[in-house]
Parts: sequence; C-alpha cells; structure tokens
Amino acid sequence: MSEINETIPDELIRARSYQIWEREHRPQGKHLEHWFRARTELRSEGLQRMRRGEIPTGQGGVYFWDYCG
Repeated sequence: MSEINETIPDELIRARSYQIWEREHRPQGKHLEHWFRARTELRSEGLQRMRRGEIPTGQGGVYFWDYCG
C-alpha cells in the first residue's frame, strides 16, 4: 500500500495544484503549499479508493494514474 506514495505522476499533482491555486483566487507565492496539498489530496483519494476495492493491489504495485477520474 505504501507504493501509492511514489506512483502519483507529476502531471496529476500539477493539475490538482493548479485547481487549488484557482480555487484560492490565484494567490502568489504559495506554489509549494499548493503542490504538497495536491499530492496529499491525491494520495488520500487513492488510499480511500484502495480501501473500497476500486484499485487493485498486488505484486506489481498500485498504478494510481490508471484509476484517476
């Protein structure tokens, strides 16, 4: 289950951090905060989906990007 931490592509994190930036009315100087919050949100969503059985786990690890809506 810990493999999900390393399998979130930067493109997804970038897109989510951009959404956060826009939601907060585009403040300047918070890019790192938005990046880490986006990564945390995506990781949490992935773990929730794993717990519900929506993302299979196994020897190959979790391929998070295959299960992003």
